Amino acid sequence: KILSCLPRYVLRMTNLRHIGVVSMVAAIAYLWSPKDRIYRVQEAFRDTAPGEFIEINGVRTHYTIQGSGELIVMIHGLGSGWSQAFGDMIPHLTKTNTVLAFDLYGVGFSDGTSENMDMERIVSHLAQLLLKLSVRTKGLTVRPFTLVGYSMGGAAATGFALEFDSLIKNLILMAPAGVKVPIPVEGELIKIPIIGDLLFQAVAPFIIKNQLPRGHIKGDDFGTVNASPILSLSLSL
Repeated sequence: KILSCLPRYVLRMTNLRHIGVVSMVAAIAYLWSPKDRIYRVQEAFRDTAPGEFIEINGVRTHYTIQGSGELIVMIHGLGSGWSQAFGDMIPHLTKTNTVLAFDLYGVGFSDGTSENMDMERIVSHLAQLLLKLSVRTKGLTVRPFTLVGYSMGGAAATGFALEFDSLIKNLILMAPAGVKVPIPVEGELIKIPIIGDLLFQAVAPFIIKNQLPRGHIKGDDFGTVNASPILSLSLSL
């Protein structure tokens, strides 16, 4: 019995040794690898970008700045760059405003980085972009502006507003991630199978009109302001 168990025991010990060696190699590779590795966007793909590029700490950031007038800065959500998230909105907004939108690290056409993309890193990314563009815009990007955040960008916009509150004229959060929003009665009704779908088709414009202004918050006193330009734009799209 003891002899018959030996092959299995030897095999198990061999597997454990292999796992140990692989783990040790992985640990050494991690310790010796650069902690600030940059993952470049392929040139062929980068050539199709609709915007411009600027280097921030050696990382190429894809952005656009268009129009004239007061500044609106837009932060996209997870998984889509500014051109996908705001491409249809920007031409309308630039009729009366200057619009700045950019791709976060590793999203859209911006290079990726091995650094942890936590809130501090995202806020720093936007702050450095604003500073770098301040000369070109004659100081527009370092004066109070309207900040728009969509989905995960809503959380990022909130983080930026908390860190640089003196730069925030208006804060607009569109379906912001990480923010608990009370569900209104009409929101509960449209959850009903079949009936809810029909009801939503009938009352969607009314729901949007009543709910959108609640996501628009004004600078210092956090009072409600007129959101009709954003509202009419959203409905038209």
